[in-house]
Amino acid sequence: MDRVVLLKPVAVITAAEQATQKMKTTRYDPEVIQKFADKLYASARTIVFLWTLSGMVAGLYVGESLFGRRPQPGTVANPTGPAILGTVSIGLLGFAIGRSHAFALKLRAQTLLCQKQIEENTRKAGTAAEVT
Repeated sequence: MDRVVLLKPVAVITAAEQATQKMKTTRYDPEVIQKFADKLYASARTIVFLWTLSGMVAGLYVGESLFGRRPQPGTVANPTGPAILGTVSIGLLGFAIGRSHAFALKLRAQTLLCQKQIEENTRKAGTAAEVT
């Protein structure tokens, strides 16, 4: 004799229901925004230095390799005018680029902090309206 096995129906969860469940578990956390804004400010502080240093190294290389004097074999090359000029000029270019990137990072951080403050003010206003 053949046995008949009855299976219980399995609940099928749609993608929309899964997304709704995930949204229910995620909560607003102002500390996450604050930490990210702090990291953006830290990056803004270091990016100017890194761009300036990169520009100076590139300027030294370009100035010396393209316009510098070739040392005699067995001697050490002293920095020449073109190498120093390249270091300073491209270093200043790197500084300007770094400041531009730092400003963009600070602006992004300020936007996040503004949105966080709007959320806090809206919560306070909503709580005050419920009390009265």
